[in-house]
Amino acid sequence: MTYLAQHQQPEGGWDYGPQITHRNDTSVTGWVILALKAGNAVGWRTPWQTDYGLLRFMAYNTAPNGTVHYALRTTDTSGTYQNHALLSGMLCARQYLGLGEIPLAERQACILQQDFPGWRQLKTDHLGQTFYYWYYGTLANFNMGEPYWPEWNKHMTQTLLTNMEQRGHKRGSWDPKRSNWENAYGGRVMSTALSVLNLEVYYRYMRTTLAAQQDHLPQTVQFALAEETDPACRKILVDLLLWLPNEEAAKIAAGLLETGSLEEKVAAAALLARQKDRRGEEALFSFLGAQPDLQLNAQPRTQSNAPAGSQPDEQLELSAQLERKVIYGLAFSGGEKAVSALIELLGKAEGETLEAVKHALYLATGRALGFKLLADHERADAVVKLWRKWLKENEGLLADMSAQRLFARVAMEAPDGESFFLDIGAAYGIHNGLNGTIYRESGVPVRVRVLRTFAQSSQVTAADKGGLPSAGDWVTIILGEKPVPGKGNVEQQPAQ
Repeated sequence: MTYLAQHQQPEGGWDYGPQITHRNDTSVTGWVILALKAGNAVGWRTPWQTDYGLLRFMAYNTAPNGTVHYALRTTDTSGTYQNHALLSGMLCARQYLGLGEIPLAERQACILQQDFPGWRQLKTDHLGQTFYYWYYGTLANFNMGEPYWPEWNKHMTQTLLTNMEQRGHKRGSWDPKRSNWENAYGGRVMSTALSVLNLEVYYRYMRTTLAAQQDHLPQTVQFALAEETDPACRKILVDLLLWLPNEEAAKIAAGLLETGSLEEKVAAAALLARQKDRRGEEALFSFLGAQPDLQLNAQPRTQSNAPAGSQPDEQLELSAQLERKVIYGLAFSGGEKAVSALIELLGKAEGETLEAVKHALYLATGRALGFKLLADHERADAVVKLWRKWLKENEGLLADMSAQRLFARVAMEAPDGESFFLDIGAAYGIHNGLNGTIYRESGVPVRVRVLRTFAQSSQVTAADKGGLPSAGDWVTIILGEKPVPGKGNVEQQPAQ
């Protein structure tokens, strides 16, 4: 185990030999992960540096749609082929690292559900179905459990049991000749060994779940943040905070508020605000009043605004991103102080910043008072006064609304085209069968129902199939059948 850990490539994967080649082979890496898992089962603890390398490797070799590349020498994935054997192998890796319930893993499992084992589907090359694919696919689906495993198990067992050799010296084996690639390299021994392992999956491993890895992954992220200096690698780690148990994520986020870069501090504050942690709201207000990098006073951005020595276009884009994170963080907080701050920004902001403020107010309150009037800049003061009046008349209401509103981001659309994954789950009170209403950027409320819930994510379907939100959209979920009513008979308008 120590030998394997010591010969990991700098990019986080493994190659065919111990030399540093900067070639990261997904297939070899998958087998190494199984070896490390076996070591864990008998008490050997994987060094956090090894797990961190795997996290970086998976981030580089996995596309946003869930597909996985074969062999990388750099972070450039162009020209590398993909197949479902590689995808299922990396899905196993995510499960063993404690990331088996994140939306990307769910999407990968959905892809495998469209390619069940079948004897006629065995191909003559490594790009199609192979015994190798069936092995990793079986292990990954077994770990996923419901609803993936029953259907995969049915196809897997039927395919293998009906095609086992029944006569002569081949009896009890499986013919590898339908898969020329495996026949050339492993022959009948390989095809039979993988098939038997598939049929033993029920008792070879305990199901790997997020809960079983709760103590390991947070430590890996925490230790890596203390050592890593590369901004791109640190971003991978900060993004992982969404998928950690809330208490562990809050602990790490609080540390970033003290030691992180400006971008990391903003991300940490927004995460804490979504957890209703007062430290997040306090940090967001400090960014509003004390950070020169954030231009929340709606002054036009020009090259003269950029810090000396920076590349103007890159700096302006970064500043705009941070502005939106601060604004949405205030929406997550949802308290009267945060909403009041958004109202004041409504009268100052312009362009994309104004759109973000409008959306944040809509997410926090479910209302779009006077938004159409903001097209006329001279009427902005009147809109602000209207909002101030609403806030005064509904004093105390926001606390009740906040308790029933959950803020989430659409992580990705499901392959079925009829549902999508959110980046919140049971840790935030989401449960199977929950009905609710989603408010999204387009301003059209959508009735939704939760299909499946995991610790930090959930799969949701919408009553209006043509109105699904898109990946990356921020949404508000109101728990229960109806939004919380406001006082004063305030009209609820779609955001414009």
